[in-house]
Amino acid sequence: MPWYLYSAGLWGLTLVAGNSFCVARIGPALTTCMGIGGQLFFSILMDHYGWMEVKQVPFERKRIPGLLVAVLGLLVVNGEALKEGAGWDTGCLLLAFLLGGVNVFSKTINFRATGHLGTANGTLVNYLVASPLSAVLMAVAGEANGAATFVSAPSWLYLGGVCGVVALVLNVVSLKKITLFQSATLLLCGQLAGAAVLDAVMYQDMSALKLVGVAIVATGVVWDKKITLAQ
Repeated sequence: MPWYLYSAGLWGLTLVAGNSFCVARIGPALTTCMGIGGQLFFSILMDHYGWMEVKQVPFERKRIPGLLVAVLGLLVVNGEALKEGAGWDTGCLLLAFLLGGVNVFSKTINFRATGHLGTANGTLVNYLVASPLSAVLMAVAGEANGAATFVSAPSWLYLGGVCGVVALVLNVVSLKKITLFQSATLLLCGQLAGAAVLDAVMYQDMSALKLVGVAIVATGVVWDKKITLAQ
């Protein structure tokens, strides 16, 4: 397969490191808002121009109202956190936005790689590339006690890798049925709904405002999906 498809693990590592950097400086709410904006923007571009051999779906102005509704919902969901303030670091805001684009690019790379290698081997290549690169990153960052940290970490934290594999497989399957933009926006709804459940169950921090925001985002996504399917 094309050599650049082996970079899937690199982009995944970039997302983890970049988002951690942004969250530490501007907080999770602003990082999420800017990242979602980046995903929406870059997925529209990729669909419109058919980049990387994705199905080309030209953007039409009649999709704008649905997108605006989705953006409004994102603002409502993150309204409380944004009011608290996390500092306005322009560089980090831009980085978070670009990481949204990296997320879309990574999904597409993974999809194409699994098309050449199959789902299992495509996933394996992703982790084989990311693992040595993460070791290099640890060395550069001066985290010499990394091995000790792995041993002392709670066992349930290792489920992150399992969740990553499940997410990758679901992403590949979904991209065979729907457009990249639809996949990205539905993923965002799932992220918001999952965050709402975690807030309610694990942190007892669920509010009516968050639930309203999730409903607004879902409305915008459904609206846009109906329009794109009609094209």
